[in-house]
Amino acid sequence: MKKFMDEDFLLQNDTAKRLYHQAAETMPILDYHNHLEPQVIYEDRCYPDIAEVWLGRDHYKWRAMRADGIGEDKITGKANGREKFDAWCAVMPDLIGNPLYHWTHLELKRYFGMDTIIAYHDFELTEAFGTHKRTGDGSFFAQCQEKIEKGEIWKEGENAYMQLITYSGHAPFILPEYLREISFSSDIPEKMGNYMITARYTDKAIGKFVEYLKTLPQYKETLIVITGDHEGLASYRAELCESPGGKGIVSDKQFTPFIVVNSPIGMRYDEVMGQIDMYPTLLNLLQLDDYYWTGLGESILNPEKKRFAVGSQMNVEGEGYSPEDEDFAKEAYDISDEMIRFNYFGKK
Repeated sequence: MKKFMDEDFLLQNDTAKRLYHQAAETMPILDYHNHLEPQVIYEDRCYPDIAEVWLGRDHYKWRAMRADGIGEDKITGKANGREKFDAWCAVMPDLIGNPLYHWTHLELKRYFGMDTIIAYHDFELTEAFGTHKRTGDGSFFAQCQEKIEKGEIWKEGENAYMQLITYSGHAPFILPEYLREISFSSDIPEKMGNYMITARYTDKAIGKFVEYLKTLPQYKETLIVITGDHEGLASYRAELCESPGGKGIVSDKQFTPFIVVNSPIGMRYDEVMGQIDMYPTLLNLLQLDDYYWTGLGESILNPEKKRFAVGSQMNVEGEGYSPEDEDFAKEAYDISDEMIRFNYFGKK
């Protein structure tokens, strides 16, 4: 089936494709009427989230949201960025045929690398809990399985990259009673206990989903990566780990997991690695060592790799590194950040 928005979107014949790709595509755009603020460009402003970029000053989107019945609080009011973003996504199915529908998906594809159709109601809001009352991980993975079984995503014989982002593993970790399957002694700090109860809920959901994937014909050619963009306890970790009931229960380090299921190489790596090392490691496992971009990190399969990493707060964890190694790693972190901010690969 043809993608909704591929490289030939709106180009209906060979002449149109040739004129665009061979002539117009790389030409500069001289736009004498736009809504960009010179001050924002001059200040090189970094936006806190996608909601501010998309909805902060776009009166076209505001008008569409008002026409669709969205309350002003979620348009220009005091609602937070997530609430405004969700409200905009809820409007999208009603905008089919409107240029806003195309613009939004084009922006999502070009600048965020997401080739998907926005539809807020793709998932049922069940097992919901947490500050924002989002779909619980158990329900989320069950619905992902259902979508695969129905052929909505990842059909047999189709090459696919899927990124499933969970929500339940975020503070305050108050799992509803009917979803709890374990409990802890009152000697353990309540927040730490709640954290582990919720982690177990998510772990079980992931485990059930992986077991389902193993039943699929395409599993033998599938690599499953389980990781996190940040650890859970955050600023509470040090205090909880130093408390009398919390010592030795969880690590006092802000580590995240890196688990590769169905890896062509079986191993356990107990040294410190960074998120920057995941990409080259995966390329290594996939035997794509001559890929055009192998990242700024190092594969953990490389015996010469230094056993340390730099965290988001420029903290250094691990051992066996020199001051020069530390400086290089910190510079790589900054370069990676700049590459993402300025869409380095999107300009290739």
